[in-house]
Amino acid sequence: MEEENKQQFYQSFYSVIPTLLLEDEKIPLRAKKLYGLISNLCKKEGYCWASNKFLSEQSKIPIGTMRKHLKLLEKKDWIKSEVEPEEGNKRKIFLKLPDFTKYPMSTLTNKREQRGLSSLTNNREQRYVHAPEQKIPNNIIYNNNIQNIVGKADDVFLFKNKLDEMTKDKQKHIQIIALYWQIKGFNFENKEQYQAALKRELRPARQLVGYSMDRIRETIEWLSEETDINFKLETVHKYIDEDLDNIEPLKIKRNYH
Repeated sequence: MEEENKQQFYQSFYSVIPTLLLEDEKIPLRAKKLYGLISNLCKKEGYCWASNKFLSEQSKIPIGTMRKHLKLLEKKDWIKSEVEPEEGNKRKIFLKLPDFTKYPMSTLTNKREQRGLSSLTNNREQRYVHAPEQKIPNNIIYNNNIQNIVGKADDVFLFKNKLDEMTKDKQKHIQIIALYWQIKGFNFENKEQYQAALKRELRPARQLVGYSMDRIRETIEWLSEETDINFKLETVHKYIDEDLDNIEPLKIKRNYH
């Protein structure tokens, strides 16, 4: 079975990862990579029998982390696994599509993409349901307008808005700080907290400018998932050149101070 999986894996030239999955910032980059591998293996029959060992070896993701990513993908409805008693209790993995009513239709960039997702869902015998268009009450529109006016007057601090601005900033070190804060789950309550934290992160963020955003994200996610240390951006710089797949996580937990 593993040999058959390998043959199918190496015979294929590409994997498919849905746009919604790629853009979901709550799902780690390596979980998306794992989904791509599974989608490759499911091309022929619509499912695969890949073991944890095989998925870990082919994705180059440590088996413990790989198990967590599998559970996350299943929890988010991107895959489904079943144990088949008639096949010696082997696990069968299917691809799924999530409930699109949970995603705003604005995330689908054009009508062609919407049609493609609808067609893909129908091919898998799952029902695609458009999110119902909701009429926004006048009082909410009014409140939002007031909030926008006050926000422009700089009387109200909205960290989410600041984070969005930083993500789109032309300066890469600002984008790096935004990525780090997103993965760490930081939330600042006022302008003073935000400015103090930003000032603190500027120097270590500039040290990472020479690396790709994908590599920076991978290192931050690895530190978040594989260690229990309270890491900082300086820690990211320390490990960004390391072969993360060959570092023993527990060793870092014991020795890092």
